[in-house]
Amino acid sequence: MHRANFQVLSLLFGDSPALLEDMRATCAVRRYEKGETILHQQDETRDVHILLRGRARAYLLAADGREVWMNEFAPGAMFGEVAAVTGEPRLCSVAASNRVETAMFRGDDFMRLMRSHGELGIALSRVLADRLRMTSQRLYHASVESLEGRVLVELLSRAEPCDDVDGYTHVIRPVPVIAEVARKIGSARESVSRVIAALGREEYLLRRDSEWLLKHPERLLALSM
Repeated sequence: MHRANFQVLSLLFGDSPALLEDMRATCAVRRYEKGETILHQQDETRDVHILLRGRARAYLLAADGREVWMNEFAPGAMFGEVAAVTGEPRLCSVAASNRVETAMFRGDDFMRLMRSHGELGIALSRVLADRLRMTSQRLYHASVESLEGRVLVELLSRAEPCDDVDGYTHVIRPVPVIAEVARKIGSARESVSRVIAALGREEYLLRRDSEWLLKHPERLLALSM
């Protein structure tokens, strides 16, 4: 079995040997398979996780059973800290997007680390501030943009420059899962599919098996505003 990838802790806490050593000694390494739930909405546990390998997603379960996308986590991300600090039930669920490895801290241990190491409190403040900023941006986009605008913003956020291919200058790789895009922007899969199909007909988007190509991103950006 491979060793835990504790090096990613430095992404959150920088070069603080005493804190990193204390965290390594305190945590338990947990592993999850794709689709497995790490944290459950409304659960009263207080565990805090730091993602060491893989990717995870946070989502809310609506009253009608729909999953409402909340966030995505990459290695170095922290989640579960709000319940540890407030003592309230968890606001959302977190599930593994692929094979995942985390450093898990019991709530009491996490609070002890915060009291002992000021760097941890600063890192937590930064995590919460970034999350608040992201939530504010999502609320803004949801309130002022059309469905087409929200789809375009999401596609543009995933696109990267590439070699010109018949006027297509940006690539999205891997190909997005339409259902995930729909959950992320708070829409129905069928509605998002119609917008993407329209972009193809207007030759802004070229869909291939392994990638999507975008043409005239500056025009798409203008259309999204």
